[in-house]
Amino acid sequence: MEATPQAWSLEPEAWSRQPAPAKGSPRAAMIAHVVLFRPKALLPGDARQRLVDGFTRAVREIPQIRRARIGRRVTHGRPYEQLMRADYSYAAVLEFDDVAGLKTYLAHDAHEALGAAFFECFEEALIYDYEMGDPSELKELSQ
Repeated sequence: MEATPQAWSLEPEAWSRQPAPAKGSPRAAMIAHVVLFRPKALLPGDARQRLVDGFTRAVREIPQIRRARIGRRVTHGRPYEQLMRADYSYAAVLEFDDVAGLKTYLAHDAHEALGAAFFECFEEALIYDYEMGDPSELKELSQ
């Protein structure tokens, strides 16, 4: 059975545990766990459901996750789209207050289940962690 990306669905409740800062206010640094992935072309529905259930469970059970977003890649005809060596059709971004929160998430049983489902489902993936901050911190790039 061929999986269609449109068949993926996640329940949105509890995806954000803190309100976004007011527009124009400084934002505290945080850690972003960024996962780019392409599911296997012939992914059975039960494997897809295990991934969805694993993500939903992790977001609900791991309080260190401050915000979780997942979405499908958007293309709109820009030249940089053709420069990519691989097409990752999905991205997931999880935000944490600090590295300790990220480490707690990674060690949690719910993440272990999510990881097992994820490694069963993806054809290709990239996983990175970033310290993110306010755009005013860009001066660090020039030093």
